[in-house]
Amino acid sequence: MIAVTSANRTILGSIFTAIFVAILNNKLPGEFQKHLVPQVIEAGLPESSVSSLLQAVAAGASEAIAAVPGVNSELLAVVNAGAADSFAGAYAYVYYTALALALAAAIAAMFIRDMDHYLTDHVSRQIYHKKETRHDVLLKD
Repeated sequence: MIAVTSANRTILGSIFTAIFVAILNNKLPGEFQKHLVPQVIEAGLPESSVSSLLQAVAAGASEAIAAVPGVNSELLAVVNAGAADSFAGAYAYVYYTALALALAAAIAAMFIRDMDHYLTDHVSRQIYHKKETRHDVLLKD
């Protein structure tokens, strides 16, 4: 029983991690367009550099962000704030999905059969050492 539970935890953890990463990766570009792009354009980044900036931010490389034409130290602070807002917006969808899964699991748990009658100390087959078998006891008598 414990092995099944442990296997389920590993398998379902892998599946749901893949689902959460897919949701995050699909929502992040839209959140960048919604939060990051308006903030950096308002801060003075040329529109021709926006696509390069988005690629650099998505890659997470600070050297690539600094190498984008028009980026200076003042604009880096705006990029950091905009990227943080974008990631927060994308993670919200991951949390909504996790909440829905948790509610579904809680509802499913309410309908699980009672298994207490199976959880006993009864052992259907006992394994003994050869010297402890009934045969050896009879030979001694």
